[in-house]
Amino acid sequence: MQTPVRYFLKAALVAAWLSAPAEAGDHIVVVDSGQSVRTSLDMKSRFGRDVKRQKLPLIEAQVRQYLTQIPNDGSRVFIVYYNEGIATWRGHRLATEYVFGPDGRGKQSALAMLNQYQWFVPQAKLGRILNPFAKKVKQNHLWSSLHLALTHAEEKKYWRPADAAKKQPEVFPALFLVTDGPDDQNDRGSWAFGKELPRTDTGTKIRLFGLGPNEQAPEGQVILKAHPWLARHTQAVWSQVGYADATKWFGKTVRLVTRTKVNALAPATPPVITAAGAKWNALADGGRHLQIKANEPLTLGLTADERFKQFQWSWKPAGGEFSKPVAGKQLAQAMKEPGVYTIRLEVATHPGGPTLGAETTVDVQPVQVAKVEPVNPEPPKPVNPKLPPVKPVPPKPMPKLEIAAAVRVQVREADGELRDVKPDEVLWATEADGRQVQFTNETKATRGGQPVANVLDFAWTLGGVQPGEVGVPMPAARALKPGRYTIDLNATEMGNVKNLAQASPVRFEIRSTTAAARIVNFNGDQFTTQMGSPVPFALDWTGPAGTKFEWDFGDGKKSAEQNPKHSYQAATAADKPVRARVTATLPDGQKQMSVVGSAITVAKVLVKALVLPARAWPGEAVKLLLPEGELQDVEKVTWIVDGKEVPGDPKQKFELAHTFVKPGAQTVVFRVKKKNIEKEIAGQTSVNVRAVQPEIAAQVQEVFIGQPIPVAVANAAAAKGEPAFPKGHTVQVIGPAGKVLAADRVVFAEPGEKELGVKVTLPGAPGQPFAAAKKVKVLVKGITPRIGIKQTK
Repeated sequence: MQTPVRYFLKAALVAAWLSAPAEAGDHIVVVDSGQSVRTSLDMKSRFGRDVKRQKLPLIEAQVRQYLTQIPNDGSRVFIVYYNEGIATWRGHRLATEYVFGPDGRGKQSALAMLNQYQWFVPQAKLGRILNPFAKKVKQNHLWSSLHLALTHAEEKKYWRPADAAKKQPEVFPALFLVTDGPDDQNDRGSWAFGKELPRTDTGTKIRLFGLGPNEQAPEGQVILKAHPWLARHTQAVWSQVGYADATKWFGKTVRLVTRTKVNALAPATPPVITAAGAKWNALADGGRHLQIKANEPLTLGLTADERFKQFQWSWKPAGGEFSKPVAGKQLAQAMKEPGVYTIRLEVATHPGGPTLGAETTVDVQPVQVAKVEPVNPEPPKPVNPKLPPVKPVPPKPMPKLEIAAAVRVQVREADGELRDVKPDEVLWATEADGRQVQFTNETKATRGGQPVANVLDFAWTLGGVQPGEVGVPMPAARALKPGRYTIDLNATEMGNVKNLAQASPVRFEIRSTTAAARIVNFNGDQFTTQMGSPVPFALDWTGPAGTKFEWDFGDGKKSAEQNPKHSYQAATAADKPVRARVTATLPDGQKQMSVVGSAITVAKVLVKALVLPARAWPGEAVKLLLPEGELQDVEKVTWIVDGKEVPGDPKQKFELAHTFVKPGAQTVVFRVKKKNIEKEIAGQTSVNVRAVQPEIAAQVQEVFIGQPIPVAVANAAAAKGEPAFPKGHTVQVIGPAGKVLAADRVVFAEPGEKELGVKVTLPGAPGQPFAAAKKVKVLVKGITPRIGIKQTK
C-alpha cells in the first residue's frame, strides 16, 4: 500500500490529446489549484532514467496549449480554478466565463489569468495536512467545482441544437478537467462535495481521505451519475486526468478516465472492418475471414461511432510481428506471400486517447499455375504461310513508386491563424513557452502517374525538438522554446528501403523578446518629480525590427517612442502614485508589456513673488517681482492689480512697478507660465500699504490775539519707532471757514473760539490729501486797554 505522500507523487497528468486543435464550440475547463500541485512527479524518461518533474508548470503549459487552440469565433470558455472550493484571489474571481471573440480580448484575458496560476496556488503546509484536528473538514474539491461548472453550462445553454435551415450540426461543449489527485469515481470521499467527512467510531478523529473502503457516498452526491446536464448531453466531448503509476511520461499518455467509465454517458461500440466486394468465409467460432490471392489488391474500410476521429491500421503474418501503424479510414494493401494475415484496426476520439479495436484475418492463397503435360505434337501448320509466327508478349513490369517528399512547417500567429515558416526565418516569442508550431506532411506517392496511399514509412528529424525522431506520418503540433531548429523528413517505400526520398529541410530559429522599462539613471522603488520636469524613460528591448511601442505614462498621455521623455502636468496624491508602462507590438501582432518598477509621485509646483518695499506709503511705487530662484524656465508672468491684467516685462525679469493709494493689506494675484508645463501656475502675494491718520494737537488752550498758537501734527496709525510721514510730505493747518493757515505760525487777530484742522499731502499722492478726523479748539482772547491815575502819597 502506498503512503499518502507517495500516493500523490504518483498522480498523473494528461497532455497528448492537447496537440489536436480544439474544436469550435463552448468549453468548460476545471483546473486543480490545490497545494499538492507544488509537489513533483516520479517518472521515467524515454531513455529509462529516473526524473522528477514539477506538476505546476506542466499543468499550466497544458491549459495554455488548450486555450490557445480554441478559435476566436465567439466560443464561451468557463474556467474554474479550484482549491478547497471556489474563492477569490486578490479580488479576481477564480470561476470566470470568457468569450473568445474575433478581437482576441477574451482569450488574452483568460491567458493573463493563467499567467497568475502559480501565484494563487497555495504553498503546501505539511503540518496542516497531518493534523487530524485541523479546522478544515469539508471536501469542496474537484467534484464541487465540476458541479458549479456544469450548473453554469446548464443555465447558459452551452449545448446548441442542430439547425436544419442553416445546415448547422448539433454542437456539444467540451469538458476538460485537470487534477493531480486520484478523484476516484466509485466510493471515494471526494464524491460527497460540501459535506463533512465521516468520523471514526469514537468521533474524535477525521480521516485524511474521507470515506473508508466499505462506505458509500450518497447516490444524490455522485455528480457524474446524477447531474441532469450530463444525463441529457451524453455525447459531450470530455477528458479527465486520472491517477496512475506514471512510470512513463515522454512519448506515452497515462491512463485517462473517459466517458466509457461513467454510467450516465453512453459507451462507444467497437468499430467494424468492412471490405466492399471481397469474399468473406465463415469460421467455426462464428467469426469470418477474407480470402484473396497473393498480390491481389485489397482495400479495407470501417464503420464506427462518429465520435472517433483517429484511425490506424497494422497487420502481421502468422507468427510474425505487427507492422508500423498506418493512419487513415481505409487500408489499401497487397500481400505478396501466401499465408494467414491478421489485420488490426484501432480507433480513438483524440490523439493519445483510449482506443477500441477490431481484428480480422486474411487468407492469402497462392496463385495456381496450370500444369502442362509434355507432348510431341506435330508442328502446327501456319494458317497463312506468308505471316510471321506470333511471339508471346512479356508482362509489363510494375512502374516504380515515385516519392515526392515535402514538409510544411507553420507557426500560429497572435490572431490564432497559421502561416508558413520561411526558410531560415527568425521567429520571435514573447512568452516563456515559445511559439506554437505545426508540422504537415505533404509527401505524395505515385505509381504510373496514379496516387498511391499507405505505402510509405516516415522518419522525422526534428532538430532541437525532443523527442528528436518520430516514426509517425505527422508529428503533433507543439510549443517550441527559443533555439535553432531543423525539420527533416525521410519517406521510404514499405518493404523497399532503397526507394528513399528526402524532403528539403526547413530551418528556422526562435528567439525570445526581452523588455525592461525603466527610468533612466534611477532604480529605486519611489521616484519623485515636479510638474513640468522631463522624466527620461528607457526600454531595454530585444526584438525584431519594425516593432512598435506605445508608452502609457499613467496620466492619460502616451508616446510612440522607444525611449521617450515625459513631463507630468498634474500633481499626484502622496498615496496614489502613477506607474508608467510600455507595450511592444511585434510585426506579427504579438504583444509584450513591461511596467516601470518605480512608482512615480508628481509634486505640485508653487511660485512666490516679492514686494519691495515690504511696507509702502500710499502713492509710493511698489515693485512686484519673482525671486531669482523662481525665474528658471519662466516664459510669461501676468500680474492682476486693481482688477486689471498687466504683463510683466521679460526684459526686466517680469517686474512690475505699481503705486497703491488705498492703505491697508492688499492681495495681488499673478500667473506664471513655465516651460514644459501646459497650464499657467497661479500664485498670490500681499502688499502692505501704510495707513495715514493725521491728527492735530494745540499745546495751549487759550491765547491772546496776535499770540502764535503752537500746534503739533502726528500720524495716529504710525507704529512706535516708525516715521509719521514720508519725506517730502506737506502739512496744511485748516482754520475756521476752511482757511488755510501757515503751519509754522498760527495767529488770530480777532478773539473767539477757533477750530483748527489739518491736511497732510504725501509726495506720491498730491491730489489725495489725508485730513484729520478731529479738530482742536483754542480760545483767542481780546485785549482791553485801561487808563488810570496813580495816586501818590
